[in-house]
Amino acid sequence: MVVSRERKRELVQQLRSAGCCDRCVLRFLKVHMAGSYANPTATVEAMIRLFESDTTGDGGSPCGETAPTPSSVLDATEGSVTSGGNGALSGESGASTDTTVVDATVSSAVAGNGDDEWHEEPPTKYRRNAAGEREAVCAASATVAAAGSTAAESVSTGDVEDRTKPPVKHVGNAASERVATGTVTAAGLESAVTPGLESAVTLGGIKPADSDATPAEVDTPNPATPPLADMTICSSCLGVLQDPWIDDMVAKVQAQVEEDAFQFSSFQFSIFFPLATLIRERALISAVDAEFKPSDGVPIVKEVLKWVGSPRMQKLLGVKFALNSPFQIMVVVEHSESEALVQKLVQWGPRFFPGLARSKAKATSSAVNTTSLAKALQSVTNEQMKSLYSCPLPKPSAAARLVSVTCQHGSIYVAGRYCKFSRELSQTPWIIDGQRKTDESVQEIICNTLQEEAKASDVKFVSSGREDVDVRMLGIGRPFCVELVDPRQSVISQQRMTELQEVINKSSKVVQVRDLQMMDRTGVERMKEGEADKIKHYSALLFVPSGVASIDVSKLTAMKDLTIVQKTPLRVLHRRTLMDRQRTIHTMSTEAVDDQHFKLVLSSQAGTYIKEFVHGDLGRTLPNVGSILNTTVDIIELDVMAVDLDWPPSLS
Repeated sequence: MVVSRERKRELVQQLRSAGCCDRCVLRFLKVHMAGSYANPTATVEAMIRLFESDTTGDGGSPCGETAPTPSSVLDATEGSVTSGGNGALSGESGASTDTTVVDATVSSAVAGNGDDEWHEEPPTKYRRNAAGEREAVCAASATVAAAGSTAAESVSTGDVEDRTKPPVKHVGNAASERVATGTVTAAGLESAVTPGLESAVTLGGIKPADSDATPAEVDTPNPATPPLADMTICSSCLGVLQDPWIDDMVAKVQAQVEEDAFQFSSFQFSIFFPLATLIRERALISAVDAEFKPSDGVPIVKEVLKWVGSPRMQKLLGVKFALNSPFQIMVVVEHSESEALVQKLVQWGPRFFPGLARSKAKATSSAVNTTSLAKALQSVTNEQMKSLYSCPLPKPSAAARLVSVTCQHGSIYVAGRYCKFSRELSQTPWIIDGQRKTDESVQEIICNTLQEEAKASDVKFVSSGREDVDVRMLGIGRPFCVELVDPRQSVISQQRMTELQEVINKSSKVVQVRDLQMMDRTGVERMKEGEADKIKHYSALLFVPSGVASIDVSKLTAMKDLTIVQKTPLRVLHRRTLMDRQRTIHTMSTEAVDDQHFKLVLSSQAGTYIKEFVHGDLGRTLPNVGSILNTTVDIIELDVMAVDLDWPPSLS
């Protein structure tokens, strides 16, 4: 669809009349440059005002073959500001002839060159033709004009250093302040502007809002920003894209992060928004001519808030924003009118919420989430919206409310091996009907020290198999991993891990650990992958009531890779699925002890029930040692001697 500049200017006026803030105007103009939103409100407003005042018409090049120089931009800005303040920067009294050129530059940045096509699906790359290159040059000049609007008064007095001096590179409000105080050169003004505006997009085009588009550094908000209570609330975003609200949010985030005292080197930012913003945005779209279809490709409020808020958080927290960061800051925002607006739509058109019909849930606003509401609003026509709501909706009486700020760090993992020397100690806490069966466990002996060190909210203990309470774990130990959930201390040096290993070993005589080390999730998965194929080695003390002399133990030693079938043992049937399991006994050897006892040393496939292999479990395991020797055999003691798993790496 072809959309003229005049039609786009008309849209700006409609959005302003509906009570939209400057950043929401940019959203509806489909500006996808993250840096454009991250600029102070004055800069965003100046860019829009320049676009509104563009008088270059709809045809031809927006600024000719030669872009305006920084000095001509400053002259034009001076005339605009002194004559109109925050009004249209369009070359009224006092503006030079260069003003029209600058206006055209900004118009090309916001409106596109001439009658651009409004793409149903915005492209994801810049246009590569010659015209596109000229537009990029003009957009860079428009950036200078927009940033210069905040510093025009000082520029008009001549407080700009000689251009032969090296420029000072800063971004955000600090750039404007340094221009005003004469600490930046005219030649270096381009580098003093927020990077996101260096090549603004044309309408219908889009630059992906990746980390490169977000300014790497943004100075703290302007002290002149009005307080939250005095803010005129935007009718679309409910105030969350306006500087007072954002400043308040960033301050609360900083306070919460400092209170929680997390250790982190980067962060990611998640926001849970009130549903009212979706309905208000849809009502605004319905109020605009249907032919324009501004809903296609309009950046959502949540993403824009990330573009604006994340750079400010970077500045205050001193670390970078990263999509894959393990440290997450979660902000929950609510608004008083959300429930009523959503409930009205649900009651009017339950068919637009198929999930509610399938689940037979009560059709209330509490059963609607962001995804289901967004899909429903896509199905509602403009006419239906106008019949259901006042489009646009009345201006809100209150801004959205920040309900909570929560910080959470991704789990860290500690790996090692443990030995257990007691026959009265369970691997994990043994509790039946609320009563402990053992005073402590292997898990608690190991994890308590690690949890205290990492200041984790919870722990999860995983090992390569498990032994019964009355079974010892000898040799070099059983591989294990501890997941420390939501740790405040997320980095533990190997030297400190060695110290913690000594602390654990001194705290207990029945549990000893070795090779304690930090491990990533990939390493933990390797432990699980090897469980099915690993071989375990055992030593068992067996009792023969009829006497060892009455049996031929050589039958056992002669067997190699013996296949047995084990039905789920009676002792674990209450917690294990009833099924037949095929296992392999690889090797067996014997050693005489006395007339009624002998030692059986064997290697078997992981998952073999060794006790049942010895006594047969009332015929549920066949063959078994008793059936092979044709006599009754029972097991007195069992030790795990080794677990053949080359993990974690040995540190000895």
